[in-house]
Amino acid sequence: MESGKDAKSLKWNILQAMRRLVLAWNRITPVTVAKCFAKARFTANIQEVEYTKAEECEAAWAEVKKKFDVNETSFSDFVLTDSQVSTCCPVLGEISAENI
Repeated sequence: MESGKDAKSLKWNILQAMRRLVLAWNRITPVTVAKCFAKARFTANIQEVEYTKAEECEAAWAEVKKKFDVNETSFSDFVLTDSQVSTCCPVLGEISAENI
């Protein structure tokens, strides 16, 4: 590796870095994800989930309301507070300065 030429090729601007990131992200396959989970010792065994009854949630919420003085908020309003929050962005086609 020649120090002058190769060192310059390692410098990226933000747009180049983002493009490389998108390329790398799009190369991740379901097999890769499955191998990561297997390596972390997660299993594919799905167990039954026991759900809490609504009455128990309402009773617990009544205690929270007393303790933290949030009487004007219902349990369902509290649970749905962040239901409209975006947690991901749509897939971008070609990344350009206009869509950043």
